[in-house]
Amino acid sequence: MQIHLSLRKFTVTIFFVLILCDALDAYRVGPFPIPWLAHIGLIFIFLILCMTDKIYTFPGARLFSLLLCWVFLVTMINIFFNDYSNLMPPLATTDYFLYVFLRFLIIITFLATVYIVYWLLTNGCRDILIRWIVRLGTIVSIIAIYIYIAQIHSLPQPPKNRNGTNGGKQPTTFSYAFERVTGTFREPALLAEWLVIPFFLSLVYSRELINLHTIIIGSTVLLTGSLAGILGILLGIIVGLLITNSLRFFNFKLLLEGILILTIMLIIFHYIVNTSTLGSVSLFDVIIKRVAPILLNRGMLSTNRSYIYVYLLHTKIPYFGAGEGNSNLILTQYLGSNVIVSFLSLYFNFMFSSGLIGLTILCCLLVYPLVLVFFYKRLDRNIFWFISGYITWLIIFGVQAEQFTVMFGIIFAFVAFEISNFKVGCRIS
Repeated sequence: MQIHLSLRKFTVTIFFVLILCDALDAYRVGPFPIPWLAHIGLIFIFLILCMTDKIYTFPGARLFSLLLCWVFLVTMINIFFNDYSNLMPPLATTDYFLYVFLRFLIIITFLATVYIVYWLLTNGCRDILIRWIVRLGTIVSIIAIYIYIAQIHSLPQPPKNRNGTNGGKQPTTFSYAFERVTGTFREPALLAEWLVIPFFLSLVYSRELINLHTIIIGSTVLLTGSLAGILGILLGIIVGLLITNSLRFFNFKLLLEGILILTIMLIIFHYIVNTSTLGSVSLFDVIIKRVAPILLNRGMLSTNRSYIYVYLLHTKIPYFGAGEGNSNLILTQYLGSNVIVSFLSLYFNFMFSSGLIGLTILCCLLVYPLVLVFFYKRLDRNIFWFISGYITWLIIFGVQAEQFTVMFGIIFAFVAFEISNFKVGCRIS
């Protein structure tokens, strides 16, 4: 018993340290980006848990195992019959085989994160998990706001020493209607993605809808100007209400509190932005100007990522795919880029990496928890926030992120744990 308590305390402590390291996206130690080290640490903790305690299975584990095996098989076959190493662009930061290895490392990190969080939830750490993930989100947000102010007023700040997503020096300004918050990340959108889950968990953490954590984290998301993050959260809440039928948990008081907290977030946004830029900036105007061409013109072809959709229109969708990472190299060659190009969509990535078969398995994995929640009626109010965060990430995967992430692994585990409470046979020895 004492050994198990020590293991739980050790896992909780190291896990939160690694989650904080995952937020240091813009920094590296020597040649190693800090998030890579965090991912290795998560896999290490995962292996320790598997070797020292009984094995737990979570809802969706079999589908994930099938997906991983399929992607690995397709990738190995492609590597055996084709030479993709000559497609590595000039500004690639690793050689070919390390590049492919790192792609699989991210997938395994997602599995490790889900397992660790599910293990902690099963062993009674739900409250401490929520509490500290929210606190970490608040800390990262406060640091982001400070760095934002420091850049404008030339105050001291930690130098970002990792290459940017374009392969060169990290940008400090962006072509946008206002200066955007990047914090400890290389891009504003990456910060917004990371804060989505702390934002939703902050609504679970507090008995009341209005709390300081929600205000700080939510205001930071607005300051990123990330369309995927801001609209993703709004759509996530709307779809979450429909799937969980949670309207019965809400009343007029909660609606007023929701309006009040949004108003406070907008006031903070306007105060910070309009005191650091020339002229007045309206967040609503910025969003409308970006959304209108998408809805009224040529859809995503009207955005700055139209090259992905042009490629999609001119490329035959494969049944088996080119393998993990290889599909990006083919896209990179097609665009003539000097850096490896992202599909900016988990679904497009898996479609071209593992074909329609892999995409089908992926969709089954992601939709499976939603189907169970939709048909199960005895749910508490907290599942609504979990599902809303989960759906927000499904939206982000469609327009921004092409790989599994640690933060999505956390919310996947929370949803899986809620499902396991009413699904028999989730745990085996």
